[in-house]
Amino acid sequence: MIANFLCNNTTLTSLNLSGKSEDVIANNNIGSECGKEFANTLLKNKTLKYLNLCGNELGSEGAKELADALYKNTTLTSLELSGNNIGLDGGIAIAQALITNTMLNSLNLGYNNFGEDGGKELAVALRINTTLSSLNLYGNNIGYVGGKELAKALCENNALKDLNLSHNFLGPEVAKEFILALPKNTTLISLDLSENSLGSEELNLLDYIENDNNTLKYFKSITVIKK
Repeated sequence: MIANFLCNNTTLTSLNLSGKSEDVIANNNIGSECGKEFANTLLKNKTLKYLNLCGNELGSEGAKELADALYKNTTLTSLELSGNNIGLDGGIAIAQALITNTMLNSLNLGYNNFGEDGGKELAVALRINTTLSSLNLYGNNIGYVGGKELAKALCENNALKDLNLSHNFLGPEVAKEFILALPKNTTLISLDLSENSLGSEELNLLDYIENDNNTLKYFKSITVIKK
């Protein structure tokens, strides 16, 4: 078992099990039990910096185990977990781990269906976390409530540089929240709000970004891209 091998390995720094590169074991559907074994690996391995487990049906239980490992792991800097159906419980567990984790700088939680409450918990984490620089939350049904809280979190966060909230049913009111939040944020460089039905507020947000924002370099929405 790969997870057992990694416990004592002292050289491997990157592992991709998602089917997205040439060094890969394609979409294994390893499930929650194997997810627990990988979590145990993260407690023992001292060299792994990048772990990609996208599309492996970890579920909420597997995500919880990985979240527990993030409290103690001191080497992992990039974690890819998109398409694992971790749900609300898994999303909350990982969000809570981010409050104390000081190593991760890149996290992909796309297509995990943790909804508005999961978005709210991640917003709480972003207000406290000082190391995460890239967060991908596309396709999680975050909605207005979760999107509003994430926008407000940017007022206090001074680490995040890249935020992807595409395909989350945010709506025009969340665009208004970003117009209010972005002037108070000095670190965000890239923001993706595409496929969120922003309506007329999309143009208002773009107008602010083009004329008044000094830090955001890349903005993507339904019809317009600023580079």
